[in-house]
Amino acid sequence: MSTEKQREQAKKYEQSAKGKALRKKINKKYKESAKGKEWLESPACKAAQAKASKKYFNTVKGRAAANLTQARQRAQKEGAYVELSEEENESIRNLYIHKHFLNEITGIKHEVDHIQSYKHGGTHCRANLQILTESEHIAKSREHDQNSIAVVVEGIAYHSMTEAAKALGCHRVTVGDRIQSTNPKFSGWQRGTL
Repeated sequence: MSTEKQREQAKKYEQSAKGKALRKKINKKYKESAKGKEWLESPACKAAQAKASKKYFNTVKGRAAANLTQARQRAQKEGAYVELSEEENESIRNLYIHKHFLNEITGIKHEVDHIQSYKHGGTHCRANLQILTESEHIAKSREHDQNSIAVVVEGIAYHSMTEAAKALGCHRVTVGDRIQSTNPKFSGWQRGTL
């Protein structure tokens, strides 16, 4: 058998599931050996790992992986993390990758947005995620924050500025302006509850 043919067969085997499993087993065994541990602690290995890591995180897939990890950590911190199937995790991963492709293709920054925010009971799952441009995301966040402010108008408590605006027959911005006004006429308009 020619050397070229042997190389082709070896490459084909390495790419097969059986070959990958064997490579993983060999790598694990090496890492557990004295020589492997010594290599892993060496400055040369650390430099190689840092270089590979930097190279990976400069790719679309790498940036998406970093964003996804940060989002999961935030969800866990906020108590909004739910266990997902591998298919759901893959779908979320693809959403983050898609976001980065949109950034590169359009030149416009995009964000993965939680349709229902954590503080309003939303969870970190695919059904609660969407891609928005950065400006749309900022506007939505501002509106959400302002809308969730409880207000008191002339002794009547409302759960949000929007609720107050509907009851009073005016725009939500008007409610916000009157709350911030120094005019004594609107002294009964304030943030908070009774």
